[in-house]
This record gives sequence, structure tokens and C-alpha cells, in this order.
Amino acid sequence: MFDKEFKDFVLQAGLVLGLIYGIISFGTYFMGLEAMVSIWTIVISLGIGIGAPVYYGVRWKQFKGGVLDFKQAFAVIFLVYALSSLISTIFSYTLNTIIDPELPEALYQESLKFTVQIMESVGAPEAQIDEALDQIRAEKEVYGLSAELKHYFSGLIFGAVIAVIGGAIIKKSPDVFEQS
Repeated sequence: MFDKEFKDFVLQAGLVLGLIYGIISFGTYFMGLEAMVSIWTIVISLGIGIGAPVYYGVRWKQFKGGVLDFKQAFAVIFLVYALSSLISTIFSYTLNTIIDPELPEALYQESLKFTVQIMESVGAPEAQIDEALDQIRAEKEVYGLSAELKHYFSGLIFGAVIAVIGGAIIKKSPDVFEQS
């Protein structure tokens, strides 16, 4: 199942997607803190994170002549997601430790402001806003390699869900009545 073609395809797709994530990270970094925590950045990243691995699953199915079992569909989607997320994690760690070590705290403060703005815009009472901020403060992590790895591995659960759903959608068994 994991022949050289498969490995090369997954490696290339994961690298491309990981570099796209890196470009988004650095692009929003240069645009400022507001861009890094904006709802649009989150929506775009989530859209790419869900759509691109499934897209690569469809491309692999086309490459295999339009027939792909669930196991292969799951594997290509999940492995592309995992590899691209690993590359994204490396970009993030580099950005937050080597390039700008103060960035995690600045992002944390910006996310608190963003939370207040969103909650005020929907008319949340002050007590509810304070409660949400207290919860965020209580769950604050110390940034470092362990935090990045924790996010990476918990993100793999999300990737597995995407792979299960995407694999179920794009799988196609060979036609039983097809003439050879």
C-alpha cells in the first residue's frame, strides 16, 4: 500500500501544504498581531486545514484511476495533514522562540482583547466577559516545545476526524461488473 509513489505523493503534498501554512504564519506576523488573531485568519487556516488534505486525497484517487478504498483514502488525507501540521509546528516554534520570543505573550494579550471585542459585539454582559477572561487566564500555558508538541498531537485527532470523513466521501470501489 505504501509504495514509493504513495510516499512521494504524500511527502510532496505535505511539504507544499506545510509551506503554505508557514507563509500564512509569517505573512500574518508581518501584518501585525491583529491579523494573527483575526477571525479571517482562523477561518482561512481552518478552511485550508480541512480542504487541502481532502483535495490531495481526491488527487491521489484520480492518479489511481478513480478507484480508491477507504484505507488508502484515509491514509493519504491523514498523512498529508500530519506532515503539513508538523511543518507548521516547526515554523511556529521557530517564529515564537528564535525570531520573536516575546510573541507568545503579545498574542496572548491580543487574544484577550479580541475575546472582549467579540463578546461585547454580541452584547454579552460584563460578568460573562469577566468569567470568560478568567477561564482563559486560568488555562494559560507556558509557551515552549512541550506546548507546541501538545498542540501538534491534539491536532492529529482533528486530522484523523477529517481523514475519516474525507476518506468516506472520496472512496470508490472498483465496479463489480466492469469488464477487464
